[in-house]
Order: sequence, then structure tokens, then C-alpha cells
Amino acid sequence: MKNSKNRYGGNPFKAMMKNVNLCSRTANCKRDTGVVTEIISEHKSIRNGFEQGTILPNGEELTRGLKVSKSGGFYRDIKKRDINIDHIYLEKQFKKQKGMCYWVPHYRIDLNQIFIANSVLAPSVDRLDGDEGYVKGNVVITTRFVNLGRNRDNDEVRFRDFLDEMFGKPVKIEKYI
Repeated sequence: MKNSKNRYGGNPFKAMMKNVNLCSRTANCKRDTGVVTEIISEHKSIRNGFEQGTILPNGEELTRGLKVSKSGGFYRDIKKRDINIDHIYLEKQFKKQKGMCYWVPHYRIDLNQIFIANSVLAPSVDRLDGDEGYVKGNVVITTRFVNLGRNRDNDEVRFRDFLDEMFGKPVKIEKYI
């Protein structure tokens, strides 16, 4: 296994940007094992996929089209995300947050965790508004654990209430870094 720390010159913000770029190209295009499997079983002869707005067998409407892969399976259309940030912007955002997690402000993020495969403690770039891209003013630094937990929940008040209930109100910390 290659050492990702060497690949990015030890710069965790460049490593985070790699994740942002990857995420923006592949966001939400993984196979859906539930509804898509149901469609495949009923429509094996479909060659062109399904348009956005198609009503599925379970009564839901497709919010994005489904395309047919070379192997005959279905996958969701890729919804590309706008990106106008870079690793320098992420470093400034991290300093603005004083090295702390945006959502759990008493938790100090260890940047070296980005170089450890599958670490839930790794810094992660989170979009405040999931409908928008990775654009200035819409991204914060959190941990992979929190970002995965928050997923597509755009209700900031509800998420903060949940974190307060789970972890208690944060204590003011005088020394950050």
C-alpha cells in the first residue's frame, strides 16, 4: 500500500482536496440495491434507462435518471458538484475554525488522520447545504465520522440538537492548537 502522506507531500489539505474532487465526480452514483434491483427484475429488456421523473414500482418518483451500464445493470446519473475551492482555502477554513470540528467544536481535529486509510477521525470537507457544491462559504472541516453521520441532512438546528444531546453542550476551550 502506498503511503498517501508521501503522495501529497505531507500536506493534509491537498489530500482533502483529492477527496473533494473524487466526491464531486461520483457523488450518489453507486448502485441502489433496493429500488434499482426491483426495476431490473421487472424491466430486464430496458436499454436506455429511465428518465428523471419516472414513477417507480414503489410509487416514488425518480429524482435523477437511471442509466444502463455495459454489464446490463442500472446506475444513477452522476450529479456533478461545483467546486471553487482549493487546498489553500481549506487550510484557511481550518485555521478559521481554530483546528476544531465545525459540528463538535470542542473536538480538535488531527490532520494526520487523513493519511490513515478509513480513519473515522480523518478531517473531512462537509457541505453545509447538500444541494450546493464545494464552493466558498458552503464548506466546513469536520471529521469523517460526523460527515458520514450527517449525510444529506440539511437541517442544521436538528443536527446540532442531536449532537448536544449526544455529547452535551461543548465546554469553552482556551487553547486550541
